[in-house]
Amino acid sequence: MKVGILSIFLLIAISAFSQGTPDILWQKSTPGTPFNGIAVSPDGRLVATAGTNAPVQVWNATNGSLAHSLSGPTSWIGQLAFSPNGGYLAAGSGDRTVTLWETTNWTLVSGFVTHQQGPAIAFSPDSSMIALSSQANVELRSLPKFGLIRSWTAGTNEIPAVAFSPDGTRLASSADFRGQDTRLKMWDVATGNLLWAVPTAQTYSIGSLAFSPDGTRIATANSLLNFSSSVQLFRVTDGALLRTYPENANSVAFSPDGLTTLSAGTNLVLRSVQSGALIASFTDGISANESRAITFAPDGSAFYYGHSSQHLFAARVPIAFHPFLLQPNGWTLRWNGGVGPYQPQFKTNLTDPWQDLGTPSTNQSFTISNQYPNAFFRVIAPQ
Repeated sequence: MKVGILSIFLLIAISAFSQGTPDILWQKSTPGTPFNGIAVSPDGRLVATAGTNAPVQVWNATNGSLAHSLSGPTSWIGQLAFSPNGGYLAAGSGDRTVTLWETTNWTLVSGFVTHQQGPAIAFSPDSSMIALSSQANVELRSLPKFGLIRSWTAGTNEIPAVAFSPDGTRLASSADFRGQDTRLKMWDVATGNLLWAVPTAQTYSIGSLAFSPDGTRIATANSLLNFSSSVQLFRVTDGALLRTYPENANSVAFSPDGLTTLSAGTNLVLRSVQSGALIASFTDGISANESRAITFAPDGSAFYYGHSSQHLFAARVPIAFHPFLLQPNGWTLRWNGGVGPYQPQFKTNLTDPWQDLGTPSTNQSFTISNQYPNAFFRVIAPQ
């Protein structure tokens, strides 16, 4: 009897997150500033955005207030990245430059000229070097002066995205522009040797790459939604295709705990990495060919979303429940998606008010003791 009641509650809770709008923490609408790129600082305090008609803007992650406005590039900016140690912010621009700012005082350190409009960029995990694309080549350069460490030919045209594995030993590069080559390629960082190359569902080019935090998976998404194609997950060791999602997107990210993917297309979609099950889907209501960018907060509690219709917001990550586990002292309910704090509650009758079980906590589980043999349970985020 108890199992049935608890299972009914879980079905209600999960379906409630699969539609509607996200729990928005703050939002910005900035006319004349379409957002193309987005990045969050490693300490979670700042969110950087950039677009076509304005300098890079740095926002306070807690409330969305403008913290800094950075000049340097003279054209649109396609990609932004904070270094893992938080010391630098880099931008790849349509003027073929990679611009580097020091975050301690937000001074422009240097600008490096490439052979590609909107070069792809990625910092190494130890923040000692940056990978960038320059037409058909991938280049590894030291920081902060962009001294050449190693380069190799990775395609036949421009390369829209690059990404380091979490351990820094591998570098992924995306397919060439305009459908000429839609393969995902994996390289050995120490030698520049090709480890594998596999075809993808991306029909135009792979505009977004994301490694899972444990380094076992890599996700791909398309570069433009009007050339739409499905998000895919591949195994890092050999490039084996693990999963193809039904939704199209041009930006994809893994949650910091590695349990969830978030993709941004005509819908914002969160899925379980383990099972592929839908956790939540939110419609943004803008044109299919608008560019979109997403990233998670480092603690996994929120995500940040910008698109080229001049809109940016921060939203709480919805929680996803796992099946109940039977323990000697009762049933344990576990979930992932955000750090809380969350408040477990119960009621023994649908007409009764909800009652708290303990106090709000950041623990992502609680045990229901045997003293509640016939009850309904839920988890809320206290306001």
